[in-house]
Amino acid sequence: MPAIIDGRKMTPPEPLVKTLAALDGLAPEDELIVILNCYPTPLFSALEQNGFVWEEISKESGEMEIHIRRAP
Repeated sequence: MPAIIDGRKMTPPEPLVKTLAALDGLAPEDELIVILNCYPTPLFSALEQNGFVWEEISKESGEMEIHIRRAP
């Protein structure tokens, strides 16, 4: 079961800080799901620089769900 960070009620930069901390312990077969109310450009830059891949899912409510894994 993937780990989930719900950043919708957090104040920036808390969602980014918690996500980056969680990624440090992410095993190759694990997935982290991050739920946000905004488009997280700084997160995507950090993911790209550190060898992660992700899938963005935009919800009708305007929320984003980001599924993150280590690159194969």
